[in-house]
Amino acid sequence: MRTKPALAGSGRKRASNAADRLSTSSAPLSPIGQPATRRSSRSSVDKGKQKAAQAPPHETAGRHVQDAFEIVVLGAGGGPLETDVSGYMLKPAHKGWEEGFVALEGGSGLGALTELIDRHGSSSLFPSTHFPPTHHTALLKAAYIFSYLSCYLITHAHLDHVQSLILFSGSMPPRGQPPDASILSPPLTSKAHSSDDDASSDKDDATPAPSRMPVRVLGAKPTLDRLSLAYGGELWPEIADWEKSHGGSASRLEARRGSLGSYSDGPLHPESHGSEMILVPLPGNDEPVKVSPSLPLSVRQFEVSHGSTSKGAYESTALFIRLTDHTVDDAMTHLGHGFDARSDSSKEPELLFFGDVESSYRSPGSEDQDTAARDRAEQCNGVIWAEAADLWAQGRLSGIFIECSYDNDRSADLMFGHMHPYGLMHELSILAAKVTPSRDRPLAGLKIYITHIKAYLLPHPSGQTASERIMSQLDALEKERNLGVDFVEVKRGMRIVL
Repeated sequence: MRTKPALAGSGRKRASNAADRLSTSSAPLSPIGQPATRRSSRSSVDKGKQKAAQAPPHETAGRHVQDAFEIVVLGAGGGPLETDVSGYMLKPAHKGWEEGFVALEGGSGLGALTELIDRHGSSSLFPSTHFPPTHHTALLKAAYIFSYLSCYLITHAHLDHVQSLILFSGSMPPRGQPPDASILSPPLTSKAHSSDDDASSDKDDATPAPSRMPVRVLGAKPTLDRLSLAYGGELWPEIADWEKSHGGSASRLEARRGSLGSYSDGPLHPESHGSEMILVPLPGNDEPVKVSPSLPLSVRQFEVSHGSTSKGAYESTALFIRLTDHTVDDAMTHLGHGFDARSDSSKEPELLFFGDVESSYRSPGSEDQDTAARDRAEQCNGVIWAEAADLWAQGRLSGIFIECSYDNDRSADLMFGHMHPYGLMHELSILAAKVTPSRDRPLAGLKIYITHIKAYLLPHPSGQTASERIMSQLDALEKERNLGVDFVEVKRGMRIVL
């Protein structure tokens, strides 16, 4: 197993959790080429296609948990930079990228990956992937990786979470060919000297035109309803359709259902239909669904509150993503075109990923401000923390990705359905109380991956960037409350194994 040097730390508390790594090449990746924030003093390990069983386990709540997930961060910011918004590539740690992956959010995508490969090289992000010799530019390598995209998982339909998905849906590359020159380069013949029989034989043996299955976009029904508005032919071409088993609301897409068919009807040739997206609503809460027939991953979604609009409360979602035990894959039953992933999950690790979300926290003296939003957040988040507490107690919670958009100086009326450090620590304290109400450091070793930080556009009086200020405030609150969590700032270009 090949190891690489760990990233330099930021001076904050080090993690003792060896199974979680932020892996880089000799030049760590970040938005500006500086070392990404790192909290573990242990060496990082390139996983690639090596089996997760080879990874050193770590202790969590008395159980051994091994590396389960690998994530490449295409974008982690909350704006206003359109070059760094929510976009994550996720796969099982023991699988190769060419075996399929999930696009977790669709804010940053192909363009972000192209830039990262151009700046840092493909081996930093995909150390075990062998690219075809014909794919020699950053764009071609990025397109090769994206050709193995299995599906999108979307938490809500705001543009910073779907902009690249929409743009990419008109240019989906066909599935990448294996890096074999004999396959990529068919034998050359001279038309001037070939007979009719030879020509006929060449025609019969010709490599078929590239094609691929339409990519499924999984999300809550309200999220997909909003996303479908982009495909009405005015903002973007009509190149998406609902899955057949979900009629959905009256939509501009419905008229095209007969000509497009279901994603399972066979490959669509780019020449005939273009690259299609299939919108697949997910059930709520306790109904796990396998995200793709080819990946041992299932998802459960839970509604969260993300502020309100003139039309009322705006919902986002949180996702529990599970690495399913291989022995139960064959036992999963169909759920529409997805799969019901109910199984004996007592040993299956899960990752909790939040979309944009607000807290029920109210500062002293403002407890009665916007009580409807407070109560909605308390109810939604409480259900999620109960699930997470059970997973943590079982040693199955690999980590939590959650937003912290603003610093603590942000006024309550300008939060727009987001969190600051006070709000986030309030929520984590609820989780800790559900784990154990009395013990110090009840969440010792739990990694909290901080996303969606909104950059300052004016110098802050402290001289700090938004990231520096938010992370320092979180560290101070952790020192005060002693929950035992370890905060990790997520940056574009990181490769995370957890």
